[in-house]
Amino acid sequence: MKDTQTSDGTAGTDLADAVAGLEGKVKLLLSRHTELTERYKEAMAASERLDTGLDPVVLEERVRVLESERDRLSRHAAFLEGKIRELLTRVRYAVDA
Repeated sequence: MKDTQTSDGTAGTDLADAVAGLEGKVKLLLSRHTELTERYKEAMAASERLDTGLDPVVLEERVRVLESERDRLSRHAAFLEGKIRELLTRVRYAVDA
């Protein structure tokens, strides 16, 4: 980089080019840092999942709980459908009368 001003003003142009080059490098470094930070967070989360492991007994119990909840909700849905049918029958009877 030149310190002195030449008669055609190239020192200012060289300085502007150098600053633009540095700006590009800083942006590249910042984007790389952000990318590496995200990858580090993902790796730490994956590591924690591996460390805790999955307990088959806990998973089996959770599946049983979810299945019983599904069955309960299915019975409740069938009950509500029956009630809706009854109400529709009453409405039809009232409209026809």
